[in-house]
Formats: sequence, structure tokens, C-alpha cells
Amino acid sequence: MLTFGLKKTKKFGVIIIDFPDPSNYSLGKLYSLQFYKELERLTTPDTKVVVQTTSPYFAPKSFWCIEKTMNQIFPFTKAYHTYVPSFGEWGFSMASFEPVNNKIYRRLTDLKFYDYNFSQLSYFTKDMKAKDIEVNRLDNQILVRYFDEEWGKVQ
Repeated sequence: MLTFGLKKTKKFGVIIIDFPDPSNYSLGKLYSLQFYKELERLTTPDTKVVVQTTSPYFAPKSFWCIEKTMNQIFPFTKAYHTYVPSFGEWGFSMASFEPVNNKIYRRLTDLKFYDYNFSQLSYFTKDMKAKDIEVNRLDNQILVRYFDEEWGKVQ
């Protein structure tokens, strides 16, 4: 597991992050600007990072807060979402230091839920958008407050 202050010098071409949702201040740190600064040390100029970013439908402020925070470190981010049967509408964000290339290198056949049309995954209806979102920092933990406010309405 990646921790703050990691001294490793190994670099990765792909980093996939599936942290628990930021439901408390300890977990909120994993989505903070400081975390992404630390993560940057493990990347190369062409590294692709993907992070699960909660539901853009039930928690749009939380979703876009994570995206905005990642974008402070990675100049190219791309938010997307898809229906996950056990979770509902769920979001992710891809980040890189170079424009994200939608080129498909390997195509699998007979997939039930994915048709390789990434542009559909990055389309958001009005109820999945949010304005005036802050960056999640260790000193404000705004993401945890957004998350609590939004998911508190659902439960």
C-alpha cells in the first residue's frame, strides 16, 4: 500500500487506485492534494493513473472534488462513469501528464457492458455536475464534508 513519505524510487507506467470512499478524515487524506503530490514521485511522463471517485449521481460534489484535486498535479484528467451492478452509477478519473489517448490496443470480444465508446462514459447529465468545488487539502478535508453531506441524504 502507498503511504505518505514513501521513499521508493521505482516508477510505474500505470497506477490503479481503488480506495474506500472518503467517509472519514483518515480516508479523506487518501484523496488529498498532498497524496497526489506524493504519488507524482512514482510516475513517469507517460504514466496513467486511474482512481475510483464515488458516484457522480449520488455525490456529485465529492466526485468533482476528487477530479479537481487530481488536476492540481496532473494537467490532463478525464472523468468518466459507468453503471456497476452492485454499486449503481459509479465514477472514475483518469490522470496523466500528457493528453489521454483513447486508442485501444487490445479489444476483447463478447463483453456485456462495455462497447469501447469512451465518449459515452465521459458524458455527464446536469444532475451529475457540480459547481464551486474546492480542492481537497489536508488542512480543509472538504471532500469528507461533501461526502457526508451527499451520502447522508441517501441512507
